[in-house]
Amino acid sequence: NRAIEPLIEALKDEHEFKIRWSIRRGIKKIGGENVVESLISALKDDDHKVREAIVEALGGYRDERAVGPLIEALKDTHLEVRMNAAKGLEWNKDERAVEPLIAALKDEEKEVREAAARALGWFKGGVKDKLAVEPLIEALKDEEPKVREAAASALEDVNDVQAVEPLIEALKDEENEVRRAAAKSLGGYKDERAVEPLIEAMLCLNGGGLASESAAKSLSQIGGERAIEALIAVLKDQTMIGETVAAAVSVIAVCQ
Repeated sequence: NRAIEPLIEALKDEHEFKIRWSIRRGIKKIGGENVVESLISALKDDDHKVREAIVEALGGYRDERAVGPLIEALKDTHLEVRMNAAKGLEWNKDERAVEPLIAALKDEEKEVREAAARALGWFKGGVKDKLAVEPLIEALKDEEPKVREAAASALEDVNDVQAVEPLIEALKDEENEVRRAAAKSLGGYKDERAVEPLIEAMLCLNGGGLASESAAKSLSQIGGERAIEALIAVLKDQTMIGETVAAAVSVIAVCQ
């Protein structure tokens, strides 16, 4: 604990990246009750690089005392501080953070919006997770692909029927990673409306092949005669990519 103050002070010096990284790692690894209070006090520092490192460290402690300061850090003037605050709240999984993270989905910086969307994905099954459904659906239309991908992933297993159609629409996204995330998330809903769109994604009829394997696995989760027929058809189609065929084999074996 005696090292925490000197380490925080060392963050203020213009060290090269590797040294700063080591200082930040050192702060994160020190335990003890007094450390969290010291880190919270350091958040008032004028140097945004210090605040950035402190917020990152606070997120790793999973201490309820850190939640309020991390929420406040979502309003910081510097991008890196806000982004690290969202990531820290992801690990803490405290329901107090849900509404502030929803607000962060509107942040002017794409990195913050992405981090907020990913953080909200960790609140699945919580009392307040339904609050995030509509904002995450709206984030599926974000101009940044990584934000759309994060939103699609966060909607997995939320089990709110209003997310099904937007996720189906996301299967047509111009970005492969967004389509793959949407395909994967749809499996948890087990909604028959997704069967035909997932078949199209599996057969790469909507562009790009990255979603194909995820679509096959999601079809196995939904089940039903149409889904199984489509998976079997993949095995007979010699134009299918290896990953899709492998996925079809594995899921058919599970489905019996």
